[in-house]
Amino acid sequence: MRIILLLLTCMLSLNGLNAQVKFEKLNWEEALAKAEKEGKDVFVDVYRSEPADKLRAEVYKTVFTESEISDFMNNNFVCIAIDMSTKEGAAFVPNLNSLMYPCMVFYTAKGDQLEATRAYSIKKDKSKLLELAKISMEKSDVKAKNNGHITFNHFTYEEALALAKKQNKLIFIDAYIPGCRPCAQMAKDVFTLNTVADFHNENFINLKIDFFTDRPDLSTKFEVKGYPAYMYINSDGNIVHKAGGYTEADKFMGYGKEALKKFSSIKFEHSSWKEAQLKAKQEGKMIFVDCYTVWCGPCKAMSKNVFTQKKVGDFFNKNFVNIKLDMEKEGEQYKSFLGVNAYPTLVFLDAEHNILHKVVGGLEADKLIAAAQLALDGKGIALYERKLVEGERNAEFLIEYLSMLESAYAKDKIAEVAKIYFENVAKKELIEETNWEMLNKYILDYNSREFKYLFAKKDKFADLYGEKPVENKIYSVWGRCANSFIVKDGENKTLDEEGYNKYLKLLKKKKVKQYESIKFYSGINNSLELGDWNAYVNGIEKGVNDKLIEPTDMLVYNWCLRVNQGCKDKSLRLKAAQWAKNSLAKGGPFGDAMKKQVEELEK
Repeated sequence: MRIILLLLTCMLSLNGLNAQVKFEKLNWEEALAKAEKEGKDVFVDVYRSEPADKLRAEVYKTVFTESEISDFMNNNFVCIAIDMSTKEGAAFVPNLNSLMYPCMVFYTAKGDQLEATRAYSIKKDKSKLLELAKISMEKSDVKAKNNGHITFNHFTYEEALALAKKQNKLIFIDAYIPGCRPCAQMAKDVFTLNTVADFHNENFINLKIDFFTDRPDLSTKFEVKGYPAYMYINSDGNIVHKAGGYTEADKFMGYGKEALKKFSSIKFEHSSWKEAQLKAKQEGKMIFVDCYTVWCGPCKAMSKNVFTQKKVGDFFNKNFVNIKLDMEKEGEQYKSFLGVNAYPTLVFLDAEHNILHKVVGGLEADKLIAAAQLALDGKGIALYERKLVEGERNAEFLIEYLSMLESAYAKDKIAEVAKIYFENVAKKELIEETNWEMLNKYILDYNSREFKYLFAKKDKFADLYGEKPVENKIYSVWGRCANSFIVKDGENKTLDEEGYNKYLKLLKKKKVKQYESIKFYSGINNSLELGDWNAYVNGIEKGVNDKLIEPTDMLVYNWCLRVNQGCKDKSLRLKAAQWAKNSLAKGGPFGDAMKKQVEELEK
């Protein structure tokens, strides 16, 4: 049919005298019906009768009378004109993906818009009309061969997240708003293509969400600035890939392919601890446990930026049965067993639940894989612990072990191994560079031989390694110990006043350079621990007035935040509000955040 029609366009009308594009007196629905019946497409001249458009009249006179153009248009299109100033024009508006008219638009017989142009462009270049007409026919043929569509599920966003976890898939969100023409155009012209539909239906859980009416919260969460917007989301609700705007099929498919390229997320089991252990035994794998809390920033960053990387997902899914534990919920019962003191704690175990290796804190992808490889190779913390028990005391070995323990935030074990290390170091050797580095990192007890030697020989250490590093180490040990006199009995906390006062006298006797600062900080820290807000607020004011501390914006913000969160005494809250006001008067960087503190403290 198409071939016959195209051949006809190559024949000139007799002398060209009667050539004219024939605009039929049909409405939109009638034109579509006729085009469907005759195997044609539709061409619409969209105009306003008032005011009259001289340029449009010129096109009718000089372009539509060209025999080659008129023959081609009449043979391949049902041509109609719609006056947008009439009721018929108003009804036609939803079918027009352009608000600028006069314009001339090509459609399929099903009403899908193809190409469009303006009278000015046609008048300037007559060949433009035939060029767009042929492109439109090609697009129409493609559409006729495509009857698919992306299957958008009628799940809620939260239900989709749960399903994504279960199926280990990404979620594709087509975010739109009512009245968005590019959104409607994508739905009609791109989402209906077989290749696009098949690809998305196979690889994603698809959601279509009105971000304006139904989920404005998601618009804020995903920082959407325009529509349509496309988000490829993992099961934790984090964006793997994001794009937007009307997009042709190939480029749009590229968005999904890029998302899949980025996504090979670690597949975390949603089974019980025993079931995970059984699976590890059956599959001959180890167990990886991500110990996290919902408020932990580095935990969120790992879930969003590291666990979702393809190389990480591929490596962990191949070698481990992976478990996520919220340590304030289901994971609390395992906290002691796993030795969790900070977040995130990343633990590697064998199928018998023996801890092989452990690291604490947010890691980049390569470092996470390297830590996992140590566990797989049997070179993790467990190996070093076994060698220590067997009597290994080599200095190089102990230094490596301490470094691992530091990464695992194993404070008690660090103290034990550091003690063993320094047992083999003579007092006069403490000043050697390697031993200074070890002392600086791991000695925390003011009563230890190593710290006493450092304090006694601080000038000599300062000459070798710098006054500031040595002073900082001395201050940190004295200060840390000053905060160790809170006695915990279940939920109850008390201050060992006798021990604390005795310690302060020792500092004074030793003529510790930072005595006043240590006394100040330990005093307000103890008050905070005990919930003694009167002592906390008044202690801060005294410290500032006595110039023991410079009230930086960061410090003031944190002081106010703590008072706001825990103190109910109105007079004390007003004092804290005044600190924030003083900071604001200086024009510091915490403007809006500090204003919010003032508002809440003065409520």
